[in-house]
Formats: sequence, structure tokens, C-alpha cells
Amino acid sequence: MEFISGSIPSILKNAASTILLSVLEKIEGQKDIVLCDQLISSIDLVCSFKDMKNIGVDKIFKLENAPINNSKRYYTCEKFEKACSWVNLFQNKDLNDLQYWIIFVPQKSYVCERYLEQEGLFGYFTILDFPLGFMPLDSDLFSLESDDSYQDFLLFGDYHFLNNVALCLYQFQKLIGPVNLLFGKGRASEFICDYLMKMNALNGLIMTTNQDQANAEDYLFDLLIVDREEDYASLFLSQLNYCGILDETFPIRCGKIELDSEVIKDTQMPAKHQLFGADQIYGDIQNQSFSSVCVSLKEKGQRLRQKYHERQSMNLNEMKEFLNKDLKNIQSEHKALFLHINICEKIMERKKQTKFSDQLKMEQNIIEGIESRSVLNFIEDGIIKLYPKMLMLRLICLYSICYGGFSTRDLNHLMKLFGQSYGFDCILWLFNLKKIGIIFETTNQFNFNVTSPTITSSISSTIPKLVQQSSSSSPSETIRKFRHNTKKFNLIPLLETESYNIRAPTDCGYVFGGAYYPFVCKLLDSFFNLQSMSQIDDWSRQSNCKLQPSLIPNQHNGRSLSSKNKRIQLVLFVGGVTYAEVSALRFLSRQKEIPILIMTTSICNGNNFLNSFMKKSF
Repeated sequence: MEFISGSIPSILKNAASTILLSVLEKIEGQKDIVLCDQLISSIDLVCSFKDMKNIGVDKIFKLENAPINNSKRYYTCEKFEKACSWVNLFQNKDLNDLQYWIIFVPQKSYVCERYLEQEGLFGYFTILDFPLGFMPLDSDLFSLESDDSYQDFLLFGDYHFLNNVALCLYQFQKLIGPVNLLFGKGRASEFICDYLMKMNALNGLIMTTNQDQANAEDYLFDLLIVDREEDYASLFLSQLNYCGILDETFPIRCGKIELDSEVIKDTQMPAKHQLFGADQIYGDIQNQSFSSVCVSLKEKGQRLRQKYHERQSMNLNEMKEFLNKDLKNIQSEHKALFLHINICEKIMERKKQTKFSDQLKMEQNIIEGIESRSVLNFIEDGIIKLYPKMLMLRLICLYSICYGGFSTRDLNHLMKLFGQSYGFDCILWLFNLKKIGIIFETTNQFNFNVTSPTITSSISSTIPKLVQQSSSSSPSETIRKFRHNTKKFNLIPLLETESYNIRAPTDCGYVFGGAYYPFVCKLLDSFFNLQSMSQIDDWSRQSNCKLQPSLIPNQHNGRSLSSKNKRIQLVLFVGGVTYAEVSALRFLSRQKEIPILIMTTSICNGNNFLNSFMKKSF
């Protein structure tokens, strides 16, 4: 377990730092770096400014306020649109005496090269790549922090994002070691699996490149890749674990939250607070249900007070040791405790404004498929009373998925009401969600006009026929099967809600108050019970998870699936993972005594997932 919790995050961090520094070292002398706001926190996770300063980095600017006065400057970005926004900065500048570089994360864009060429600026830039890869957010959580690329795949059929994910997986294998069993669940996941297998075949067998991790070869890594669209219910349900409800109230970005003066009493300016690694209080309570967090914080406060009182009975030597070792830790814990108490108060205050208990009751009715008319009345009433529009939109999406769509009359009425209450520009949200099949009409339930993402002719030749003709469900088919999947995989707990104790959970459903099991947890729970390769083949067919063939002859011979020794389960979420699913997987890991490493393209929740569709235009 020490190898897992300590070495893997440090390997990924050191690799990303080494690659970044090697890219920056290509230019001698002093240089500045201009970063997109989204990349600042990401790069801060893997490389310190001190290390960059040692190789000649003078200053780091945000894109919005970067002056153009240094003779050598790096521009680092993730998306073509952001790079194009720089063009206006250079249209009227004399660039003959200046040197500029654009670094694309993780790969350079051919489209951007063509655009710069059309604007007559291509010759002034040197374009480089920075394959950032998976960044360690926690000891068992790794993210690409690519927030809305999956939405481009759903809306426009942009497979470039999936290529990048596969390349990052290949880079991960080179650092850690090859995967043993590889499964794909969903259209995007099957594409990534196929592309990864092709890279493995073309480049030979994977060998770990890090000499410090020779012991990694003793571990067996199994990888399950899952599309976000396979379980939209876990995305739109209200998260009831602490880190989940915290992320929905004060969004967590790269392990940090930005808090306003209402939470941090001694400042008038927003301040960022580091959660992972630096906040021991958060580490202890992050996976607990929110209802039990207040009790835990009270107990921790009593323990800290007891430590302060113990000072009075200390002799001189004990007091000296206390001041040198314990006082600083106690003070930092006390500060963090006070902060989380304020956060809890603010969360409860906001939840009371939206009748949170009634909302949870409606969500449970939706999941169970009962009282549809009362749910619709609640949604209509909330829209009229101008409840937060994101909350209402989440309920609309959840209703559509769980009840098998809306009647034409109800959908038209809700769209009209939504536009009148929140502005008709919000209709774009509903249009995009209808296009990808999350919102649909009951009359079209078995013959949707909503089609799967269109593969453009320029990239269709690069997509394997195996993926184009995949047996995986289209978005609308996957959503239509929700009620079937809940019964097949027992996703709705049979326990009575009144007797379900989320403060002392016995299963993964506690993250949703016992109303629903995250789908991926049920998949892994059944997978961990398998005893032979023949059972794995049956399981993959029944669960519609495609098992990739092994490139290594007889790779699985002699493997004991019942043995938990040095077995590590990798799970990759394509399209984002919620903190509710993270906590549920951690619970399953402790329950099964099998380490689970969670990999994702981004950390998401229902709010930021839906908000990204508002930014998309046609």
C-alpha cells in the first residue's frame, strides 16, 4: 500500500515536472511564461516556480494581463480558441525583434498552425508540445483537468480529445507498467482502448522507464475505462458526501477552493485554500456523509481543546517539546477546523434557501420512477419561484433519464417556462442537451431523432472500423436503458430509507443518501467476485464491457483472481468523475481490501457539466 499511496503520485509529478522543464530549457536565457487561467493551477501541482526560475524563467503572467515587452516569451494553452484570442494582441505589434513560443497541452493543434499562417503570424512563433498527463490530486486520484473536451465529443464528434486521453494512458503505462486486463464501457472508452492497444503493439511491450519503481512490476494493474454517459444519474443527483457537497457549493479546482469573505472572516478578498495534503481536517472528513461531518468537527474541537489544556500540567522540557513539535500542528488544525465549521454553516444556509429536503425527496421519487406528476409540479414551481437555474436544469435532466423522457406537451411547457424565467438565451442549454439525448420526448423513445456525434470526414479515416461499428449503445440508447440497468445491477438499494444510516454506511449508496448506487461501483463489486478468466469473459458480455485481447502470450496464465496480494484496480472516467463516485470507490476499496486508483479526464459535478454546454455554440 505504501507503493500505491506514495510512489505513484510522486512518479507522475516528477515526470510532468521533468517534461515541462525540458521544454522550457530549449530556450536559453531569461524568458517569461504566459498561462491560461486554467493551466496555472494545473502546472502548480507538478512544478514549483523555484524550479522554473532555476532554468531562466523570469516572470509568469496570466493571459488577461500580460504585457508584450519581453524578447522571449512562452504562451501555454490547452485549446485552439484560447490561442486564437492572442492574435489580436500581435496584429499591430512589431515582432521582428521578439521571440515567441506557443506550448500546447498536451499536443499542438494543426488547426491553430493553419490559423496563424492565414493571419501572417506563423513565422513569428515556434510551436511546441507539453504532454502534461495525469496529475496527482490525491494519493489515489489523478486527473487530466480537461474540463469540457468531452462535451465537444458529444456535441460535435470531436475525437481529438480521445486521442489525447489514449496518449496520456500510454505515458502512464511507461511510467508505472503495463495493464493486465483492459475493459472499455462505452463508445469513447472503446475508442481509447483500441487506440491504446495499437500504440502498445506498434511500440512493443511496455517496460517501466523509472528505475526507482522496479517493484511496480510485481503489481497487477487492471484497467476499466467508463464513459460519463453510462451513468448520468450519479452526475445529476445531489451529492451528500462532504467533498461532493463542498465541490457543488465552492468549486474545487486542482485540490483548491476559493472562499469569499463570508467564509474567511479576516479578509475582504477571495482566498484560495489548499485541501489535499495540506488540510488534515479535510483529509479526515472528506469521504463522510455531510450529516456526520458536524459531529466529527465537534469531536475534533474537543480534542484540540484538551491538548491546549494539557499545557498547564507540563514541565519545562515537555513544554519545550510541545512548542517545537506540536504547537504549529495544533494551530494549523485549529485554523482548518474553524474554516470547515464556517463552510458547513454556509452550505446549510444555502441549502435552506432551496428547500433541500424537498429536493432530495423529489430526486428519490425520480430514481424510483414514482409520482411523476408531483415531481413535475415541483420543477414547475421551482422555475416560477426562480430557484437556482442549475438546480432546476439538473432535475429536468434527471427526470428525462429516469422516466424515459417527457411528453411533448410537458417538454414544450417546461422549455417555455424555463426561457421566460431565466432568459431565452438559456434555451441553448436545453437544445444542446436535447441534441445529445439527455433530454428527449417520450413519443420518440424508440426512434430518436437525436443522433450520435457525427464523425467528420477529416478524421473518419483515423477512427478504427471496430469503433465506428461498435456494439456500444448510442447516447439515447444508453439513457433509455436506465430503468433496465437499475434492475439488472440492483442500483437502487432495497433498504427502507428510514432505516438507512448514512452516518455508519454499509455500502456505497451512502453518497446519495441510500437512494442510488454509483454504477461503476456495482460493476467493480461484481468484477472483484470473479474467480477465473471464463467468468471474466461472461461478466464482460453481460455488462457490455469490452475486454481487450492481451498482447503478451499467456499473460493471464497462472494468475489467481482470488488473491488480493499486489492487485491494483485502475478506473478511468472519460468525461469526468464526481466526488460522490470518488468517495464511493474509496469505500469499496476498503470493503474489498483491493486498492483502487481513480483516473479521470476532469473532476465534474452536475453544475459545471451542464454549464459547459451553455458555452458551446453552433
